[in-house]
Amino acid sequence: MKKTKNREELLIEIDHLKSKCFELEKDITAQKKVDQKLKKSEKVYKKIINGSRDAIYKMTIPSGRYSFMSSSAKEVFGYDADEFMDNSIKVNEIIAPDWKEYFKEKWGDLIKGKVPIFYEYQIVDNHGELRWIHQWNRAVFNKDKKIIAIEGSCRDITEQKKVLEYLKESEKHFRSMFQNTTAGYFFIDNDGLFQEVNKAWLDLYKFENFEDVIGKHFATVQQLDDLERAKDFVEGIRNGNMGYMNGDFSRKCKDGSIGY
Repeated sequence: MKKTKNREELLIEIDHLKSKCFELEKDITAQKKVDQKLKKSEKVYKKIINGSRDAIYKMTIPSGRYSFMSSSAKEVFGYDADEFMDNSIKVNEIIAPDWKEYFKEKWGDLIKGKVPIFYEYQIVDNHGELRWIHQWNRAVFNKDKKIIAIEGSCRDITEQKKVLEYLKESEKHFRSMFQNTTAGYFFIDNDGLFQEVNKAWLDLYKFENFEDVIGKHFATVQQLDDLERAKDFVEGIRNGNMGYMNGDFSRKCKDGSIGY
């Protein structure tokens, strides 16, 4: 026969239930606060990610499907992030023709878990134009140390590449002028050592080989009478004194004669 609880026992049980309900309410309130903080953090995180000039990505391996691509994909690749996410755009399809073999080789390494810090390659954008992409990488491995994803960021560096190409061409042009001019030119470093001279300079001071001059101190070809003045001249240029832009000095030629 079931024992009937007296009034005191019922009151104790009610208080216990109230206490449980209060603790549960506290837990629910705390969880709501955590959820609110997480949502706020997620909004901040998304704002930072989508505000970056780089396209932030995560790709699963070996499927090659993107599990995340930030909205900056449009500025970087010329294609919307959604096109990457729904797999309507595949990276192997937009790789420039000259880079197909490079992609094939690097993809093979990637599947094996060999992930370099960065890749550089060209793609064809949505207008059919070539773009240079610099891609930073970080591999994601499972507990068995098997690669399961790659994540990182991609940046359009087309303009930087154009500038570098221009500088290279300018350097070639300058070097051609430097070597072919009839005027004698030289460069010395901060220690006063010859780093470069042109053919006209060698002829002027009757040296036969560049090795006779490169790496040696300018004082070795300076006339003793002009040495201190030459040192003062070099020091003035080193300190940015525009009054030292021109100077006439006598130098020793290789055969012992004096040149100017």
